[in-house]
Amino acid sequence: MTVLSYRRGVLVRDLRETLALALPLIAGQLALFSQHLVDVLLAGHLGARVLGIVAIGTNTWGVVIMAIVGMMTALPPGVAQLDGAGRRGEVVGLFRQAVWLALGLGIVMQQVAWWGAPLVLGQLGLDDALVTDTVDFMRVLSFSAPAIALFCACRGLTDGVSRPGVSLGFGLLGLVVLAPLGWALMYGRLGAPAMGAMGCAWANLFAMWVSALAYLGFARFS
Repeated sequence: MTVLSYRRGVLVRDLRETLALALPLIAGQLALFSQHLVDVLLAGHLGARVLGIVAIGTNTWGVVIMAIVGMMTALPPGVAQLDGAGRRGEVVGLFRQAVWLALGLGIVMQQVAWWGAPLVLGQLGLDDALVTDTVDFMRVLSFSAPAIALFCACRGLTDGVSRPGVSLGFGLLGLVVLAPLGWALMYGRLGAPAMGAMGCAWANLFAMWVSALAYLGFARFS
């Protein structure tokens, strides 16, 4: 075997292993943020006002999500380092700390979103009634902050031990729950009242907590 063919083989192997880890991670991130796409698609058939509330509310809420995700990114490298060193047993303590951190961070960010929404939206030059409705929308969403932080903690655990497909699966679970529930609550289907934009907020809240608690249960018992 020549040096060139050996190097080519090493490169192909490294690329294959990297893609096997990276593609599920990318897909999982897309699944998490695709919930906003589902929201806008559902709201688009209910008129400009509902679409405006959902679009403005979800985009503003995205700042809170990015803050939570960013603060929890320290977990996967720590887990991976322990796992790679053959010290997987020590991951338990690290994950337990991450769960407590996630709960505390989620409560803080919920309060930030609750009190910050009227301050931020009031500076956008929107109609007063639209601001009021969007603030109500975001305040319902704010209670999903602890769930998002818990989801990130669980994702840090599974991604850190080289199981990124797990986070993709639970991200897709959120979409599977959100789409039909949002449709029912926003449009008044299956016996539910037609709640419009607020139905979207409640559907997102429920879907996020289902994903987070299911993920936490998997992390605890798998």
